[in-house]
Amino acid sequence: MLEPFSEGDYILDGVNVGSLNDNQRADCRNQKIGFIFQGFNLIPDLNLYENIEVPLRYRGIKAKERKRTIEQCLEQVGLASRAKHLPQQLSGGQQQRVAIARALAGKPRFLLADEPTGNLDSLMARQVMELLEQINRDGATIIMVTHDSELARRAPRNIQVVDGQLADFTLYQGAQPINVAQGV
Repeated sequence: MLEPFSEGDYILDGVNVGSLNDNQRADCRNQKIGFIFQGFNLIPDLNLYENIEVPLRYRGIKAKERKRTIEQCLEQVGLASRAKHLPQQLSGGQQQRVAIARALAGKPRFLLADEPTGNLDSLMARQVMELLEQINRDGATIIMVTHDSELARRAPRNIQVVDGQLADFTLYQGAQPINVAQGV
């Protein structure tokens, strides 16, 4: 919802976002979408608690609720004991988990994850993927961009894009792919 589109409809959670003005689209993004970036995008001068608190302040959430939410999110990603640490005091995997906690703090219906394991070693990548799978089981829809075929196989649905064009749409049941549409 940052770039305009020239045709078609974009329905997000039952709302046609094409009919929204800039402020309404910003509110919709803020209320419904969480972002997990490959490069973490943590503020280096803020501790973990404060990094998670920033978007909640923008939402106007009261201090007591912010505190409860931040503590829950840090607990969920296994970093409750590190709340006062600065990002540079953490490993890459821990920083990514803080980025996930920040995204979760707003209780989004949708998480956009851009290569969420791209800067991690294979063990930490699996742990982050397990966390994302749990978040999905808890009800959030996750849209993940990845070049890692192992991670892609773990997703229940894959859409392959090549040179900006839809190349394949596959649902996975167990280890057996079922091709639903090709060249659509």
